[in-house]
Order: sequence, then C-alpha cells, then structure tokens
Amino acid sequence: MTQRALAASSTLPIAPSIEQQSLRIRAIKIPLVEHKTCLKRGAIYERLNPNSGRFDETFPRPFRYPRSRSVYWIEAEVEQWVQTQIERSRRER
Repeated sequence: MTQRALAASSTLPIAPSIEQQSLRIRAIKIPLVEHKTCLKRGAIYERLNPNSGRFDETFPRPFRYPRSRSVYWIEAEVEQWVQTQIERSRRER
C-alpha cells in the first residue's frame, strides 16, 4: 500500500455496524421530548402522574443520572411511544 493510500484509508470514518447502532442509547431532556411528542411539559408530566385523568401507563418513564438534578428519557422509548400512538390512531379510523 502506498503512503498516499495508507493516509487516505486512515482518515476515513468507519461507519458503525447495525448491531452497534442498535446498542446506542441516547438520553434526552424534556425540550426534545416535547418536540418529539408534540406535547408541552405539563401534558408530559400529566401522563406520568397516576392521579391525573390523562395518566398514560405506556408513556416512557424518565430517569436521573447520579448527582444530577436533570431528568432524562431514553430517546428510543419516546420514539416507540410516538409510533404506537400513530398506529393506534390509524386503527381507530
């Protein structure tokens, strides 16, 4: 291999495999949850509150990292919940 080819090959990014992509977990904060669900902060927390009339036991639960005051959601869980809502609304038509 020439030096030029070696230099070019060492600078090319290596794409993650399908298995690596599926193992990635991305934690997102409330603004992105709001964006992905088209719900406001209050509506999201109502779906998490068992005493609320809008409680949804299927809505993804948030979590906190140790020593963090912020609340996070798993992006894939939020996206799956949205997909389920879309499918449910289409079946009801």
